[in-house]
Amino acid sequence: EPVSLAVYSADWPLHSGRYFWSSDHDEHPAEARPTLQVYWGDPVATLDKTAKPVTARQGQAITYALQLVGSGRALTLTDNLPITVSAPGPIKVVGGGSASYQVGAHRIVWTGAVAAGQLVTITFPVTLVVATPIAIVNQAILSDPVLGNSSDLAIVIANGQSVALPMILRH
Repeated sequence: EPVSLAVYSADWPLHSGRYFWSSDHDEHPAEARPTLQVYWGDPVATLDKTAKPVTARQGQAITYALQLVGSGRALTLTDNLPITVSAPGPIKVVGGGSASYQVGAHRIVWTGAVAAGQLVTITFPVTLVVATPIAIVNQAILSDPVLGNSSDLAIVIANGQSVALPMILRH
């Protein structure tokens, strides 16, 4: 895509910008024109985690959704489920890789190597098993062997209290 570039001196006002033309601009000889070389870094894998609904009561289903964008490298996603939810129902993976539930650890693990920029969605239902009011914070971690870990979390309010306040209307 076309990009505009302005370079400013640190000790001058912003109106002191310098503007550059593409290398095919013929007004100045090639050796007099500055050259900008852009090197793209390693693609970054990203993770987004959501829970629906965000409020639930004991025995109600909650569906977690994890969306990751691949980096072209082998990735591992680990989601340690809170003890306040049941074992997951069917795990659905769209976009690549495979996921499994580790019973003893109460954990979802996804592994895969998907193309840079490719979207992968992992969804699974759980049931709320706690009866007390509590905020359930659940964090998933995406491990990239080159760039390290990234994470995201989802929060569910369990067994929240509802309070009705009186409404006064004045005419």
